Amino acid sequence: MSALTRPRAAGVLRPGWQREVHDYATGLAWSADGATVIVGDAAGSVHGFDARSGEPRWVHAHDHEGGVHALTAHRHLDLVVTGGADGRTVVRSIASGAAIADHDSGGAWVEHLAWAPRSATVAAAAGRHVDVIDLADPAHGQAGKRPWRSPAHASTVGAVAWAGDDQIAVAGFGAVHFWQPWSDDAGSAFEWTGSLISLTLSPDGEIVACGSQDNTVHFWRRSTGKDASMYGYPAKPAALAFDERGRFLATGGGADVTVWRFDDGGPEGTAPATLSAHAAPVSCLAFSHRGATLASGGRDGGVIVWRLGLDGSGDATGFEVRDGRIEAVAWRPDDGALAAIDATGMVTTWRIGR
Repeated sequence: MSALTRPRAAGVLRPGWQREVHDYATGLAWSADGATVIVGDAAGSVHGFDARSGEPRWVHAHDHEGGVHALTAHRHLDLVVTGGADGRTVVRSIASGAAIADHDSGGAWVEHLAWAPRSATVAAAAGRHVDVIDLADPAHGQAGKRPWRSPAHASTVGAVAWAGDDQIAVAGFGAVHFWQPWSDDAGSAFEWTGSLISLTLSPDGEIVACGSQDNTVHFWRRSTGKDASMYGYPAKPAALAFDERGRFLATGGGADVTVWRFDDGGPEGTAPATLSAHAAPVSCLAFSHRGATLASGGRDGGVIVWRLGLDGSGDATGFEVRDGRIEAVAWRPDDGALAAIDATGMVTTWRIGR
């Protein structure tokens, strides 16, 4: 573990701390209380850092053979889950780092993870299946239901998200499927002729947006089944993010961030806003938990903070360029700090100035 260094930053990004992990950093999250930053890396290690000082709180070195491929923390509970090339899904207490559950998906790489919004239930995509693991009440040692496995999808799952606490959306080749775990519901689907590689739902669950292999963004309105496509992307839109009110959908798919408005009858028949500053394709996006402040990371190593106006346009109000591709950016729950991980194995934090 390297000594602490102080990164340079400009605008609203005020220097925080920086740490180096064992290999290429692959996963990033803040704990629900904002006290811990959790990072996974390509060496299979999982790290918990004190969010204020950057000092290590715990580390599980080489926990996932073949590397950590996915990591996400629960928004309200003291839980983080990691998935890896070893086919395991491991749930840990963030406070202690201790493992609470260790699920084997049968050898397929675990590449996508998502927590149900309010329950201790996690969906893990491994190969063509999604496993759902229910922890019930881990704080009181109460076991949940037996793990549930989805039917096999047409190809490897491209993305997974929860629509409320009782339904999961699964994107892949040919469709977005909706499953209700542990029920007799056969599920429903929105079909699409192509491979869907990314997925996000609006906060109210009404809009399903997906990036496609054909360099488009496709979306459906769940209440009506109406769908539409956004064209003109020079690359695959792997990065998608809704703001907390569902007004704006920010998308990657090139060096620009494209922002579509979903209020006032949009986005059909409207032109998107374009945010230009990255010198290479955008690799990750994250809206603040409140308001319409957007963080973007790029393959150029750039981390940019944008303040959006009512029409989705915006100005870059903070920026820094790191030495490697930005793999993920994440806001502290109170939006008072931002963290990023990059391809050199560095974890960087900034305080947000006003």
